[in-house]
Amino acid sequence: MSIENKLEQAVVHLIDKSIAGIDTAVDFLSAEIPVYIEQLLTWYALAGIVKVLIGVTFTVIGVVMWRKVVIGYNQLKALSDAEQHEHPNSWFSRGSFGEAEPTLKSIICFVLGAIFLFGGVIGILDCIMEPIKIMVAPHVWLVEYATELKAIASN
Repeated sequence: MSIENKLEQAVVHLIDKSIAGIDTAVDFLSAEIPVYIEQLLTWYALAGIVKVLIGVTFTVIGVVMWRKVVIGYNQLKALSDAEQHEHPNSWFSRGSFGEAEPTLKSIICFVLGAIFLFGGVIGILDCIMEPIKIMVAPHVWLVEYATELKAIASN
C-alpha cells in the first residue's frame, strides 16, 4: 500500500467522521429547537406580564394618591370653621375668604399621583401588546423577533 493510498484512506475516514458528527449535531439541534422556542415564548410572555403588573401597580398608587387629595378636599368642605379647629385637615386649609387652599402636602401628592397614574397607564399600554401577541399569534411574534435579531446582527 502506497503512501498516497494511506493518505487517501485517512482523508476519507476524517470526512466520514465529520459527516457523522454533523448529522449528530443536526439531529440534536432538531430535537432541541422546539424546546428552545417554547422557552423563548414563555420567557418573553412572562416578562411582558411582569411589566404590565408593574404598570398596574403604578396606576393604583396614582389613583390612591389622587383619592387622598380629593377626600381631604371633600372633608374640608364638609366641616364648618369650628369643626375644622377640632379636626385639623393636613391636606387643605381655609383661606382668608373661607375657600379651601391646598397645602404643600396635597400639591405634592397630586403631582406625584398624576405622574404615577399616567406613567402606569403608558407602561401598561406599551407592554401589554407583546404578551398578547405571543398568546394569540406566536408564529407572527417569532418572525418579528427573528427580523429584529437579523437587524441587530447586520448592524
